[in-house]
Parts: sequence; structure tokens; C-alpha cells
Amino acid sequence: MKPSLQFSVPCLNIPEEARLPSFENVFYELPSPDFPFTVDFFLANGWCAGQGRFVQEVRLLRPDGQALVQTGQQAFELPHELQPYMVINKFQGLQFEAPGVYRIQVLLDGEPRLDYPLEIRQFIPTAHPSETSQTQESAPASSPSQPPGSQSPQEEGFLSPSVPPNYKPGPT
Repeated sequence: MKPSLQFSVPCLNIPEEARLPSFENVFYELPSPDFPFTVDFFLANGWCAGQGRFVQEVRLLRPDGQALVQTGQQAFELPHELQPYMVINKFQGLQFEAPGVYRIQVLLDGEPRLDYPLEIRQFIPTAHPSETSQTQESAPASSPSQPPGSQSPQEEGFLSPSVPPNYKPGPT
């Protein structure tokens, strides 16, 4: 019986010393002020509710549909239905030449099981409030105040609220 893909988690770190897997800095997009942009990240896929020998493959596709990276075939075995299996891939020095909507595809025995977007976007860093010449007295009354030293998510470059209007997911 073929297994189900219980999860597919992109993250920046998976500590080796943890008894149970722990995903740190899970993301759904990667922002950068400059391109090309180079990053290391992990992708953890959890398989369950199957029995037998299987082959997983992961592809990261560019916005034009061409493969940026492929893992190749990764064999794993589920001895019985209650035994889960996690495949962890570390992508080191992965270079994104330009912003855009990339796609992560997970295949099982050559058949697509999951396809989801990974937005690589460019952001322009904004000046920290302490770096501007504007004082609190001259700030507009409608400006929300933030605790000292804090930054909004947009200043950090994360949490884009939109998906590109022409994005269409690939086959599932």
C-alpha cells in the first residue's frame, strides 16, 4: 500500500541534537534585498500509512518550469502501516538568480504527490525609525507606535501578503 505524504516542511534548521525532529524557522517564502541570492535550507517530508519500499524525489523548479535542483531518487522502506518515515534534504548554497514564484514538487515512485509555491521575492530595506531625521513630535498622529527596538515584519522583509496574480499550481 502506497503511503501518504503527511507533511512537507521547508525550514532553515533542523537541530541534530534533538531526540525528536524539530523544525526551526519554517518558511513559505524567502526574501532578499539582492540577487543573485544564496541560501541553505532543509526540506523534511514525512511519509506514513503505507507498507513496502518506495522512492521519493524532490524537485525545485524555477518560475519558467525548469529544474533548479533535483534530489534524485531516494529510497525508503515502511515495514508496516504504523511505521512513519521522514526524508530530510539539505540544500546547500542554493542560488536564486532572480525573484519569482518557484515550485517545490514531491514525487513518490515517479508520480507527483505534492506541488506548492515557494516565493523568492525582493524587498527594499526600510530605514529603522532611529535612523530617520523625523522626530516623534513631527510624526503623523495616525502612525501606529511600536515598542522601542521593534520592527514590523515588512521591515524585516518577511510576510508578503500576496501571491502573484498569474500563479497557477502545477499538477498534484
